[in-house]
Amino acid sequence: MGLDEVVNSLFGIWFAANTILAFFAGFIAAARGRSEGGWFILTLIFGLVAILALALYPVDEDKLAATKVRRKRMRWCPFCLRAIATRAKKCPYCHSAVEPPQPKEST
Repeated sequence: MGLDEVVNSLFGIWFAANTILAFFAGFIAAARGRSEGGWFILTLIFGLVAILALALYPVDEDKLAATKVRRKRMRWCPFCLRAIATRAKKCPYCHSAVEPPQPKEST
């Protein structure tokens, strides 16, 4: 086995491990309200340093709430404009009574 074959094997292993790590970083970034594509690319380039930076970067609560509202898991309180559960009858933040969402009519 020549030196070239060893280097190519090591590079292949490194690239595969870094790609798996980048997918992991994308999932973690999405769960923390960050750009999964951006952190995927950053992890491909910088590897474990990007994972460490992602772990130390604060969670973006506003983006997380907006994502949950878009996915219909949450909705906005009409009084304090914070994300609340879809079926909530009372806002846990401002304690205002909120009406349940109206079911959509099918046409």
